[in-house]
Amino acid sequence: MKQNLPWLLILRRSNTWFSSNVAEISGWLLRCLTSLLHFFCIFAPLSQLSSGKCRDIIYLPALPVTFFIMKISIITATYNSAETLRDTMESLLRQTYDNYEYIVVDGNSKDKTMDLVREYEPRFEGRMRWISESDKGLYDAMNKGLNMAQGDVVGLLNSDDFYTSNDVLEQIVRTLSDEKADAVYGDVHYVNANNLQRCVRYYSSKDFRRSWMRLGFMPAHPSFYCRRDLYLKHGLFDTSYKVAADFEQLLRLIYVNNIRTCYLQKDFVTMRTGGVSNAGWRSHLNIMRDHRRALHTNGVRSCYPLLALRYFYKIYEIVKSRIC
Repeated sequence: MKQNLPWLLILRRSNTWFSSNVAEISGWLLRCLTSLLHFFCIFAPLSQLSSGKCRDIIYLPALPVTFFIMKISIITATYNSAETLRDTMESLLRQTYDNYEYIVVDGNSKDKTMDLVREYEPRFEGRMRWISESDKGLYDAMNKGLNMAQGDVVGLLNSDDFYTSNDVLEQIVRTLSDEKADAVYGDVHYVNANNLQRCVRYYSSKDFRRSWMRLGFMPAHPSFYCRRDLYLKHGLFDTSYKVAADFEQLLRLIYVNNIRTCYLQKDFVTMRTGGVSNAGWRSHLNIMRDHRRALHTNGVRSCYPLLALRYFYKIYEIVKSRIC
């Protein structure tokens, strides 16, 4: 690229970078400019364009400008997660879309979790922020992360989960840009903690319908990526729910406030079996109670027999995963 193009501004796929005689261009100015950028975005003085000095410019495929500038906040809540957190962070570092910030909210772990966070921090090149302090549980930690987030879109990546493929974030941004949606969700799959190649259950959100929330159904929460301003508008996690605050929050967003959602047919996350909501039959009883309470609190009619129906669908998914 020639050096005699002082006003050249190029937005490239995956990265946003500027070559300009201006030291810094503020974020709001960039957003104003995007309304003028409809194709693949190359600026240069008209005099240089007409004189043929821009012949070295390589034109990129036309894509929505929001694809280039949309920033994603990824939040991971940790507590004594040293055994699995490395896989989580490695999968994020492998993502082809890197306009993200990574927020780790640690609950004052007693193992080597924070040693691992400090080890990986330089590899994120300024995109990682973290805190380590006592909290009131998983959902309190997630709320701290949401309050710290500065991105346009927010997603949660649990400390024992990892992205299934390297283009998950890229596809999320592309879908949110193309579909003009407020949130996007997809599929996840569970694996045996001792054998990550063994699929125990494939959790598809393809058939999810808003009305199904009356039965306790929801999209796979680890695949749910939503615009941050909607979290701020409609509220964070209600920490009075011990195992189903995720369902209550999605109920508020999707059912009560009817945000615009879009399903992306893609396996987002690989999840190890276990976790807060998969800890035996007592946990499932607590989930059903929390679901009933969440529905009642938000003015949605349902009952325990209706809520029990989703377990038949869950059994179907488990059987289908083992057969296939």
